[in-house]
Formats: sequence, C-alpha cells, structure tokens
Amino acid sequence: MRRNAVPAGPASFFYSSLLGAGQCERHPRNCSLSRAIVADDKANTVTFHLAVPDPEFLYQLALPFADAVPAGTSDQARPAQLPATGPYMTQSLRQGRSWILVRNPRFRQWASQAQPGGYPDRIVVRFGVSPEQEVKAVEQGRGDVVLSPPVSQVHELATHYASQLRTGPLVGTVAMFLNTRVWPFSNLAARQAINYAVDRSKMIGLIGGSLAGQPTCQILPPTLTGYWPYCPYTINPGPSGAGPRPTWPRRNS
Repeated sequence: MRRNAVPAGPASFFYSSLLGAGQCERHPRNCSLSRAIVADDKANTVTFHLAVPDPEFLYQLALPFADAVPAGTSDQARPAQLPATGPYMTQSLRQGRSWILVRNPRFRQWASQAQPGGYPDRIVVRFGVSPEQEVKAVEQGRGDVVLSPPVSQVHELATHYASQLRTGPLVGTVAMFLNTRVWPFSNLAARQAINYAVDRSKMIGLIGGSLAGQPTCQILPPTLTGYWPYCPYTINPGPSGAGPRPTWPRRNS
C-alpha cells in the first residue's frame, strides 16, 4: 500500500481533515501522510487518522482519488498498464501531450448496441491544448471532436455549425454547498433565503446558456435512480414546482 501519496490539485480539498494534510497544502513537495494513513499488510487493513472530525470522510473515500493501490505503483502510467476489453487499445501515451488508441486485435463485437466496434481505426487525443485552439482546429479541419467548447463560443457554434454541434444530458449537477455548521447557514431560514435569492437564469447564462445546462430542483440529476421531480421552498411545493424554485444549473455534455 502506498501510504505517503498526497492528492494533488482539487482532490486535496476532500482530504484536508487528514492528520498532516495542512502541512502538505503548504509544502506539497516536502510532506508525508504516513501518520494519517497506516496500512497493515498482515491484517489487510488501512487506518485513517484525522486531525479534525469529518462526517463526510467515508463518502470522500468512495471517490476515485482514494483508490488503494499496491506499494511501488508508479505515478506515471504506461501503455502496458492500461488494459482494454473494448474495440481500442493504447498504442502510445505521452504524459501531458498525447494518447494514441488503435484497434484491439482481440476484440470481438458481440452486440452492436452494447459494445459497438467503433468507427475510426486510430484515435489521437491531444492534451495541453486550450479549448479555443481545439475549436479552431475543428473549424479548420485539423481536428474532429471538441468535448467541452468554451462557454463564450457555444452560441456562435450553435449558429454557424449547427449540424456539427451535439449536446446531451450529463450525469452531474453544478451545486452550491452551504456549511450548515457555521453561522449564518446553521439557520434554516438563511438557507431558505439563499434558495429564493439565487438568480437561476443568471447561473445558466454563466455556464453557457440553455445549450450548456438547465435548472433543476434536485441535487440528483434526472438520469440517476432516486431522482424525484419535487421542488421544495416554492410557492406551491410539488412535482410541478410552480413559483420560485431552489434550482442549480445542470451541465450538458
């Protein structure tokens, strides 16, 4: 078990309650979580020591950032370490630059809808390219796909390249989290006031307009089991959600 690995970037936010995490945030190149994460190979256990109580820690351990890996696992992935059961396999992987996929000779299509054979013989994914450069490459025929075009260009693309632009629901919701353990959000009325006060139309505009997202009354997106179209904190609470709604922008892919 690698026990001194420190999550980098946004992932570190989820594990700030670990013992020694504060030191890692201040000096990421010279820190250790060996006191916070204790692996016992004989007992086959991993024990976490927290500096402060964190009621959400178990949920955070379910995130991919917290996957347990064997000792000695390299931080640099190599093509041989990337298994593939689908129509494509990795030919080369240049960290931070490119990822080239080619046909998997062992792949056999058993259901066209569940496991299609794929169309191109070779796929090149380039990293380190700005969204604006990606859009320009597609416009000039030097690229084929941009997964997340810049918000500022979504309307332009919908107008000039309507036949090439595709949008669809993304299993995710953009939400605003309120710390209910500190004032004023420890007060229910304050949280209700925020729900009434947020301009949902403005929020949708900030992420690209109706093509990029839409208001939703629930933190769960409609594509997940458990979603129920109920709108609390409204003039007429219920499935219809008539009146002001406590909604968050839900992104589209």
